Amino acid sequence: MGEQRTDHVNADQVFGALADQRCRHVLRCLDEHETPIELAELADAVASRTYDDPVAEIPDRAVEQTYIALYHNHVPKLADSGLITYDRGRELVDTSVPFEPVAESVLEETASELE
Repeated sequence: MGEQRTDHVNADQVFGALADQRCRHVLRCLDEHETPIELAELADAVASRTYDDPVAEIPDRAVEQTYIALYHNHVPKLADSGLITYDRGRELVDTSVPFEPVAESVLEETASELE
C-alpha cells in the first residue's frame, strides 16, 4: 500500500484524531522534527513524550507498543483525516499541509453543518 493522503479534510475525522493524546503527540513531534520521518523514529519521539522520559530510559516493550499503536491505529487515522501523509511501504510519515488551512477547512465544514 503506497502513500495515503486525502485532498478533503473531514471535520469528524480531524476531531476524532485530535481527541487522542497520542495523535496529538504525533503532530507535535512532526512539527518539531524535520519531515518526512521514519515511523520507528517517530515512535521513539512519541514514547518519549508519552512517558515524559528520554527514550533510553523507557522500557523497550513500551517503545515497541507505541510503535505498534502508531502503525496500526494512530498514523493511519491521522492520514485518513488529511493531517499527515503516510507511505506505509517505506514507513515514512510527513505533514500533509500546514495546519492553519486544515483548521479553516474543518471550521467551515462544521459551520455549514450548523446551518
